[in-house]
Amino acid sequence: MLAIGQLENAKVYLSKAIELYPDDYEIIKELGNYYQISHDINSAINFYKKAISINNNYAPALTNLGNLKLQKGEK
Repeated sequence: MLAIGQLENAKVYLSKAIELYPDDYEIIKELGNYYQISHDINSAINFYKKAISINNNYAPALTNLGNLKLQKGEK
């Protein structure tokens, strides 16, 4: 999980990691977490959807996506 006090460092490292491993759904989910913590909900949703498109049984991304959609009033 991302530490709130280190968000910008996390974004730098995650961006570098995704360049090396573009299909790593865990890294993609963590980028979604970064955007969720940064209150960029639409970007977070997009990253969670991308992680799920790679592994459609990936529970952390499914859970996070579902929670954000509920918060937005979506189904």
